[in-house]
Amino acid sequence: CTSIDWFTEWSEISMSQVADVFLETVDFRILASDNEAYNQSEFRHRLALCCVSLHKVVIETAKRFYATHKRIYYLTPSSYMDLMKTYDRMMTQTKQD
Repeated sequence: CTSIDWFTEWSEISMSQVADVFLETVDFRILASDNEAYNQSEFRHRLALCCVSLHKVVIETAKRFYATHKRIYYLTPSSYMDLMKTYDRMMTQTKQD
């Protein structure tokens, strides 16, 4: 069986920009206490950088998994988008609770 890898890795800048745009609609005020000075834009950007770092760690872990077990765990741009969607779902659930 042969498969073609059509996906290339996104750059850190690309992932950060995608996360910034994706997180624009998320209201983070629920995370701030009443007394806390809060900059939603700065928080959004820092969270985007965390998402990039997390995705990079998963990529490196997948490489180690392959080296150890000779099994490929595919990570694509849609995997990164799934991460963003999962975060959005968790925030929505937190607001409802």
